[in-house]
Amino acid sequence: MSDSTNTETTESVATLAELKKSMPDSSADFREQQIEAGATLNEALSSYNVELAAENKRLVDEKSEADKKAIEAEEKAAAAAKAAATNGAPKRGNPAVATNADGAGEEGGTDYVQMARAEAKESKISFREASHNIKKRFPEAREQFLGPVLNG
Repeated sequence: MSDSTNTETTESVATLAELKKSMPDSSADFREQQIEAGATLNEALSSYNVELAAENKRLVDEKSEADKKAIEAEEKAAAAAKAAATNGAPKRGNPAVATNADGAGEEGGTDYVQMARAEAKESKISFREASHNIKKRFPEAREQFLGPVLNG
């Protein structure tokens, strides 16, 4: 009698050989549980599919958690690199605000210090030279920056 013409209505309990052949990657514990439970081959396969689905979900969750941790680590590393690039100096003001000597800002101006830093970086000159250039080209920015000091 061949397997394709088997018309039996009752299935027999799966043997160890059938379980090993049908599910070669299953654990010995799983196969033993199926034999002890008196499971048929179809029942054992169904149980194995449930077990594999649970394992797959666990692995997907682990990968998702690892991806989140990797992103957080990358963000921390980027922040540390940015802090190291600025030598830990705090960011000075808003470019749309003229910063006074006391650190207060006035809306509508341009941050004189940031302009001088940008000039120094772009022209590859010292901050002092850049500050002098900015003073010549934008006297209003310097006045706004030093106004509270000069005006008392």
